[in-house]
Order: sequence, then C-alpha cells, then structure tokens
Amino acid sequence: MERQGKEQKGRGNDFRKTAKNGRAQKLNTEEPRAATGQGKEATGPGGLYRIQYNRKRCIGCGACAELAPERWIMNEKDGKAILLHGRGQGHIFRSTVADLNRPPEDRICPASAIQVQD
Repeated sequence: MERQGKEQKGRGNDFRKTAKNGRAQKLNTEEPRAATGQGKEATGPGGLYRIQYNRKRCIGCGACAELAPERWIMNEKDGKAILLHGRGQGHIFRSTVADLNRPPEDRICPASAIQVQD
C-alpha cells in the first residue's frame, strides 16, 4: 500500500508531511480494536453475532418483532418479518449485531427461520 506524502526525518515513523499542506501529521499507528478491546474480531459472549434469516420459512407469528423490535418489524403486506439492516439476495438475509448477550430470536422462532451464530 502506497502512502501519501513524505515521512519527516528525525521523527521516526509516527509523523509524515501531507501532500496538500506540507505540515506534519501524526500517523495512527494503533491497530483497530473490536468491542472487547482486544486486537481481533469479537465474537461470542459480549461480542458480534451473525443473524441469518430465511424469509421463505417465516410464518408471520411476530415473535421476533415482539422480542427485539430494534432488529425486526412486520411487513404489513404479507405479514412476514423484516430484518432491519439485513443484507441479502432472494429470501436469505444476514446481519451482524453487537450485543452483550446472545440474541434469542432463533430460540423463539417456531418456523426455524432465524439462525444466530457466535
């Protein structure tokens, strides 16, 4: 990966001159951290959970929307659930959720349309 600008001499690798204004700018040398404060992706208890929703299997009972209204709403046209911020194609939608506890939607869905992975 090519850097923009030149590094200043005598200041190590923490500073560089930017091409736009010629002033020294401190480089961000820290690695990005996940929700747990460790240097790797957080999954499992108190981390990120992956939700997968199969809309074809949904029977429209509304248990998911009742339990977690911040993630689910019910479609007024066909009565099936909609995973908010879910991405996908066809009838399979996926979303990643940061939460302290494992989302319980997969355990309460009677049609097994929802899967939660640690």
